[in-house]
Amino acid sequence: MRKFRAGRFLFYSSFILTSAIGTGCGKGNPSAASAPQVEAAAQITESFGVAPDPKSGLPVLVIRKDALEKEFLLQAAVIEQAVAPMGQGLKSRIVVFKRHGNQLFLLEATQGHTVTNDLPQQLVLTAFAIDSETPDTLQFDFNTGMKNIFASGEWTGQDMAGREYSPAISIAKTRLAFLDEVKFAPPNRLLIRQIAQIEASSLFGGEAAPTVEVRYFLSPYRPTADFEPGKDADFKRAGFFEISPQLQLDGSTLVRPTKFNSKKPIVFAVSSNTPAEYKQALRDGILYWKGVLPQIEANDAPAGVSAPDIDHNIIQWVNYDTAGMAYADAQADPRTGEVLHGQAFITSTFAFGSRQQVRSLIRKLDSKPVKAATRVTLAGFNARPLCAMDHRREFSRALGEVLATNSTDANILRVSQDYVRAVVAHEVGHILGLRHNYAGSLSVKNYPLEKREAIFQEYLRNDTVPMGIETSSSEMDYLPLEESAIHGQQMRTNPGSVYPHDRAALEMLYFGKDPKLADVPAFCTDTHLSKYTDCKQFDAGPSLIEFSSASSRRNLQRLPNKIVESYIAAKAPPLGLASRAVAEVGFDTEAVAQSIVGPIEALVKGFASTKNSVQIARLFPFITTLNEEEVMQEETNSIEAEVKRLGGWDNVLNPIVAKDYEKIFDATDALLKDPNYLSGVGLGGQTYEFDQDEVEIMLETTMELAVKLPEKLTKLYLSILPSFPASWKDSSKTIGQDMAALFDKRSREYLFTTRSSKVIEAEIEVPAAATPASLISATLSSTLKSVLPGNQASSAPPAPAAPATRKVTVKLPEFFYTQEIREKAASLLKAPLTGNVDWGFEQRVALRADFKKLLNDSCGCEFSNTHADKLNVGDNEVRARVTKWFLENKRVLSSFP
Repeated sequence: MRKFRAGRFLFYSSFILTSAIGTGCGKGNPSAASAPQVEAAAQITESFGVAPDPKSGLPVLVIRKDALEKEFLLQAAVIEQAVAPMGQGLKSRIVVFKRHGNQLFLLEATQGHTVTNDLPQQLVLTAFAIDSETPDTLQFDFNTGMKNIFASGEWTGQDMAGREYSPAISIAKTRLAFLDEVKFAPPNRLLIRQIAQIEASSLFGGEAAPTVEVRYFLSPYRPTADFEPGKDADFKRAGFFEISPQLQLDGSTLVRPTKFNSKKPIVFAVSSNTPAEYKQALRDGILYWKGVLPQIEANDAPAGVSAPDIDHNIIQWVNYDTAGMAYADAQADPRTGEVLHGQAFITSTFAFGSRQQVRSLIRKLDSKPVKAATRVTLAGFNARPLCAMDHRREFSRALGEVLATNSTDANILRVSQDYVRAVVAHEVGHILGLRHNYAGSLSVKNYPLEKREAIFQEYLRNDTVPMGIETSSSEMDYLPLEESAIHGQQMRTNPGSVYPHDRAALEMLYFGKDPKLADVPAFCTDTHLSKYTDCKQFDAGPSLIEFSSASSRRNLQRLPNKIVESYIAAKAPPLGLASRAVAEVGFDTEAVAQSIVGPIEALVKGFASTKNSVQIARLFPFITTLNEEEVMQEETNSIEAEVKRLGGWDNVLNPIVAKDYEKIFDATDALLKDPNYLSGVGLGGQTYEFDQDEVEIMLETTMELAVKLPEKLTKLYLSILPSFPASWKDSSKTIGQDMAALFDKRSREYLFTTRSSKVIEAEIEVPAAATPASLISATLSSTLKSVLPGNQASSAPPAPAAPATRKVTVKLPEFFYTQEIREKAASLLKAPLTGNVDWGFEQRVALRADFKKLLNDSCGCEFSNTHADKLNVGDNEVRARVTKWFLENKRVLSSFP
């Protein structure tokens, strides 16, 4: 499952419903197969019948009495009816039917739910009213009996839910329901389609009542005889989806991973509604895994067959442009873990075949909120989906990169197709049983991050990728569009090549291989996101530090493109939206600043957290209080080495300085002279062209943004720096010295940078006592010398009275950064409250002295001893500016620790 790079579709992640199925009469048989006394007849038609109700004419269910207390496999899928009727599998259960008086009870077979065969046990799921009977049959009301939908998903994971058996069942109640279809379906199933309105609660309060279709499939339980269950995942080398833990007779629990039976073909079908230009991409994504599992095949689904379908593993194309997501699930034998069928939903968001479509898609992703099921939760639902993530921000960023390259429509279509290949491969990997691996990017091969853009540009222009590169060790990672598209190109041009971790994980799951940890590329999954700093989604390259730094700088460089695209979206919007004048388009400086500083902020917060590095953690057999200091030191050494490789902290953090803001305006001006931007096709297919007046308005607004952005960006940056770990501020360690040097350099940038063309020129009268030592008069010097030893004091004339004031001509500089920013900069080198009190001491002393010298030299006075209320300036307007300059800098000077 994945969003953007796949993710469980949020529309359904809040709607995982599962059918009620109960415990039966099995005797806790340790093998998967039913005990002889509870084995159902081979054909479903030998146990059930479908007959018309004599009153309503609607189909009703009939069960033969000799089928009572026999084991059947009940599977189900829920399909929400609003917006896009996609579906999701529910928990499969082995059930039995038991009569008690005038009711027919649905029970769950006890095997896997008991620790003893010596005591009677019955696990009730629901009950049906018996409408009528014959000597051999019972007619019952399935619709009324299935008035509750049990909120349990098929897939689970011991890393999330643990290995312990849980008897708890969450339910969602139905308000209204009816049976839409009851029939026998090939090869050997009873199909029941129920339409129900369920009770739900809105996230905004109140109640909701979404409508769903629940498809039930009932068949005789027959586990595959030659299926070999997989081994537990350790979640250090790899992770697999699992069925619910089963109790064993010795009191332990058995956890089975989900996988197909590899002794027979594993066939995936491409839905018949898939656009012709994407069918081969879907097939290639499926066949990516054939390099490890030769049994995998890809074909076309029959016309009219759509997911979820119990007889086909369907890769379903969904025309849903605003979804921008994909997800997959599978249903398995609840005793063995054998995957019986699965499906993936691929939404048409990924079908961007032209610059116009890319622009339209960005507009939709940025402006249209996710609705419907993302705002609804089931009453009683308490399971967390194994994959749920909103990809829109990352996908919008990536599409902006594609637009900025001025690629042709043909090249953009190729990128889209290659991206779809990667998305499908990711989803099929889930159906095969694999979990996410967000550490895939940490094990790249021949893919230096500094060459990332050049590699992507060459791929865009010429459809070529250097031989031997691997953008990840796993397709189960969430990768940026650039890396995913490159991998899709490799699937297309070099079929059969499988990434190293994908190969290792499948071989562990399907062939029982047991490699050493050191021989398997790094692995981390959803539950590790909060545990490891470098377990990240949508990152690229082996260094999180380098990627974060490059992302921040890249976001700044791409700002002019985003500005111009915003004007295009306003002038030529999607169909149904009114165009806006360019004068009405504004920009939120806070949001723009956050987009630039965000990657750095996330990086520094990661350092300050209690997380470890997954790469470092692999070096230790365990991490506890016994070795946490050793682990921390190893991580610090690793960070120091990486920062040194990248040119130091100041280079890594990429602080935005004054000269960077001028480039925003210049780059925007250049784009507005580019014919590809000045005119073209809009989001709704209409043509547009900016006239000169509009260009001038856009440039004026851009200039306003460039002028106001520094304050927002710098405030954000200054709020990040104090977040570095206090433990790093140790003057005896290299990292502490590096931190002091970084803070000193940043403080100097913010404290000393001035606007060279803007000064306050004035002749001011200052107290003579404020004259600095360098301006002491020669007369005063001789007077002082006359009282020194060896001189005759009586022979010297008396010193003249010193004047009370003096006039000074000054040019007071206007500082680039605001008073608030400079106050924060002055306090950056403050030492920790406890321990390491000497950290930054030398830098603090020197910085304060240099700042005082700047102020003294600017005012031609002893700044600290000059008070604003003692200044005498003739011109009122100039007096106000001079007074403000003195008062502001008094505040800044007092902020030094």
